[in-house]
Amino acid sequence: METATVGVIPDGKPFAYLAGTLPGNTLSAAAAYYTILELEKPGVMDRMFLVASDLVDKLNGLFAERGCGFFSYNFGGIVRTEMTAPHGVPITGPEVFPEIISRRSLLEGYSAIVHAHGVLSRNGRDMVSCSHTTKDNDRAVTAFGALIDVLE
Repeated sequence: METATVGVIPDGKPFAYLAGTLPGNTLSAAAAYYTILELEKPGVMDRMFLVASDLVDKLNGLFAERGCGFFSYNFGGIVRTEMTAPHGVPITGPEVFPEIISRRSLLEGYSAIVHAHGVLSRNGRDMVSCSHTTKDNDRAVTAFGALIDVLE
Protein backbone atom coordinates (compact mmCIF):
# COMPACT_ATOMS: atom_id res chain seq x y z
CA MET A 1 0.00 0.00 0.00
CA GLU A 2 2.98 2.31 0.12
CA THR A 3 2.48 3.11 -3.58
CA ALA A 4 -1.10 4.34 -3.07
CA THR A 5 -1.67 8.07 -3.03
CA VAL A 6 -2.39 9.20 0.49
CA GLY A 7 -3.65 12.62 1.43
CA VAL A 8 -4.56 14.43 4.58
CA ILE A 9 -8.08 15.73 5.19
CA PRO A 10 -8.67 18.82 7.32
CA ASP A 11 -8.94 16.85 10.58
CA GLY A 12 -5.39 15.59 10.04
CA LYS A 13 -6.20 11.90 9.58
CA PRO A 14 -4.66 10.12 6.57
CA PHE A 15 -6.94 8.73 3.87
CA ALA A 16 -6.71 7.03 0.49
CA TYR A 17 -8.70 8.38 -2.43
CA LEU A 18 -9.86 6.20 -5.29
CA ALA A 19 -11.14 8.21 -8.26
CA GLY A 20 -13.42 7.26 -11.12
CA THR A 21 -17.04 6.49 -11.85
CA LEU A 22 -17.14 2.82 -10.90
CA PRO A 23 -14.85 2.68 -7.85
CA GLY A 24 -16.74 5.43 -6.09
CA ASN A 25 -20.11 3.74 -6.34
CA THR A 26 -20.66 0.12 -5.40
CA LEU A 27 -23.93 -0.05 -7.33
CA SER A 28 -22.21 1.16 -10.52
CA ALA A 29 -19.38 -1.31 -9.99
CA ALA A 30 -21.86 -4.17 -9.50
CA ALA A 31 -23.80 -3.14 -12.62
CA ALA A 32 -20.59 -3.04 -14.65
CA TYR A 33 -19.53 -6.44 -13.35
CA TYR A 34 -22.83 -8.10 -14.24
CA THR A 35 -22.87 -6.35 -17.62
CA ILE A 36 -19.49 -7.91 -18.39
CA LEU A 37 -20.79 -11.32 -17.33
CA GLU A 38 -23.75 -10.90 -19.70
CA LEU A 39 -21.55 -9.80 -22.59
CA GLU A 40 -19.35 -12.85 -22.15
CA LYS A 41 -22.25 -15.20 -22.91
CA PRO A 42 -22.05 -16.83 -26.35
CA GLY A 43 -23.88 -14.94 -29.10
CA VAL A 44 -24.86 -11.90 -27.03
CA MET A 45 -22.53 -9.46 -28.76
CA ASP A 46 -23.40 -10.83 -32.21
CA ARG A 47 -27.13 -10.34 -31.51
CA MET A 48 -26.50 -6.81 -30.27
CA PHE A 49 -24.53 -5.96 -33.43
CA LEU A 50 -27.30 -7.41 -35.63
CA VAL A 51 -29.96 -5.36 -33.84
CA ALA A 52 -27.82 -2.21 -34.22
CA SER A 53 -27.39 -2.87 -37.95
CA ASP A 54 -31.13 -3.53 -38.29
CA LEU A 55 -31.92 -0.19 -36.63
CA VAL A 56 -29.52 1.68 -38.92
CA ASP A 57 -30.98 0.00 -42.01
CA LYS A 58 -34.55 0.81 -40.96
CA LEU A 59 -33.78 4.43 -40.05
CA ASN A 60 -31.86 5.07 -43.26
CA GLY A 61 -34.73 3.49 -45.20
CA LEU A 62 -37.15 5.88 -43.51
CA PHE A 63 -34.92 8.89 -44.12
CA ALA A 64 -34.48 8.01 -47.81
CA GLU A 65 -38.18 7.29 -48.32
CA ARG A 66 -39.16 10.61 -46.77
CA GLY A 67 -36.45 12.60 -48.58
CA CYS A 68 -34.92 13.66 -45.29
CA GLY A 69 -31.25 14.64 -44.95
CA PHE A 70 -30.78 12.67 -41.74
CA PHE A 71 -28.67 9.50 -41.72
CA SER A 72 -27.66 6.80 -39.27
CA TYR A 73 -24.61 4.59 -38.90
CA ASN A 74 -23.25 2.25 -36.28
CA PHE A 75 -20.04 0.83 -34.96
CA GLY A 76 -20.80 -2.24 -32.94
CA GLY A 77 -23.73 -1.58 -30.66
CA ILE A 78 -23.39 2.20 -30.83
CA VAL A 79 -25.82 3.88 -33.21
CA ARG A 80 -25.42 7.48 -34.35
CA THR A 81 -28.18 9.42 -36.08
CA GLU A 82 -27.01 12.67 -37.61
CA MET A 83 -29.71 15.32 -37.75
CA THR A 84 -28.04 18.73 -37.37
CA ALA A 85 -24.35 17.84 -36.83
CA PRO A 86 -23.34 20.66 -34.47
CA HIS A 87 -19.99 18.91 -34.07
CA GLY A 88 -19.48 19.09 -37.85
CA VAL A 89 -19.03 22.86 -37.91
CA PRO A 90 -15.32 23.63 -38.35
CA ILE A 91 -14.04 25.64 -35.38
CA THR A 92 -12.36 28.51 -37.18
CA GLY A 93 -13.00 31.12 -34.53
CA PRO A 94 -15.65 32.50 -32.21
CA GLU A 95 -17.80 33.61 -35.15
CA VAL A 96 -18.95 29.99 -35.69
CA PHE A 97 -20.29 29.54 -32.15
CA PRO A 98 -23.78 30.89 -32.98
CA GLU A 99 -24.07 28.28 -35.74
CA ILE A 100 -23.05 25.50 -33.38
CA ILE A 101 -25.46 26.71 -30.69
CA SER A 102 -28.28 26.99 -33.23
CA ARG A 103 -27.69 23.45 -34.49
CA ARG A 104 -27.50 22.12 -30.94
CA SER A 105 -30.77 23.82 -30.07
CA LEU A 106 -32.49 22.30 -33.11
CA LEU A 107 -31.11 18.90 -32.17
CA GLU A 108 -32.52 19.15 -28.66
CA GLY A 109 -35.92 20.09 -30.07
CA TYR A 110 -35.82 17.17 -32.49
CA SER A 111 -34.89 14.81 -29.66
CA ALA A 112 -37.78 16.08 -27.54
CA ILE A 113 -40.20 15.01 -30.29
CA VAL A 114 -38.61 11.56 -30.49
CA HIS A 115 -38.78 11.31 -26.67
CA ALA A 116 -42.47 12.27 -26.75
CA HIS A 117 -43.05 9.23 -28.94
CA GLY A 118 -41.53 6.82 -26.44
CA VAL A 119 -37.90 6.59 -27.54
CA LEU A 120 -35.16 8.02 -25.34
CA SER A 121 -32.61 9.22 -27.86
CA ARG A 122 -29.62 11.06 -26.48
CA ASN A 123 -29.69 13.64 -29.26
CA GLY A 124 -29.03 10.91 -31.81
CA ARG A 125 -26.20 9.34 -29.80
CA ASP A 126 -27.61 5.97 -28.91
CA MET A 127 -26.52 2.54 -27.89
CA VAL A 128 -28.33 -0.71 -28.52
CA SER A 129 -28.33 -2.93 -25.47
CA CYS A 130 -28.34 -6.69 -25.30
CA SER A 131 -32.03 -6.56 -24.46
CA HIS A 132 -33.10 -4.57 -27.54
CA THR A 133 -34.96 -6.39 -30.29
CA THR A 134 -35.99 -5.61 -33.84
CA LYS A 135 -39.43 -4.78 -32.44
CA ASP A 136 -37.80 -2.05 -30.34
CA ASN A 137 -36.19 -0.81 -33.54
CA ASP A 138 -39.61 -0.53 -35.15
CA ARG A 139 -40.71 1.74 -32.27
CA ALA A 140 -37.66 3.92 -32.85
CA VAL A 141 -38.41 4.19 -36.57
CA THR A 142 -42.00 5.19 -35.76
CA ALA A 143 -40.72 7.89 -33.37
CA PHE A 144 -38.33 9.30 -35.96
CA GLY A 145 -41.16 9.16 -38.51
CA ALA A 146 -43.21 11.32 -36.16
CA LEU A 147 -40.33 13.81 -36.05
CA ILE A 148 -40.25 13.99 -39.84
CA ASP A 149 -44.04 14.48 -39.86
CA VAL A 150 -43.59 17.56 -37.68
CA LEU A 151 -40.80 18.90 -39.89
CA GLU A 152 -42.75 18.54 -43.16
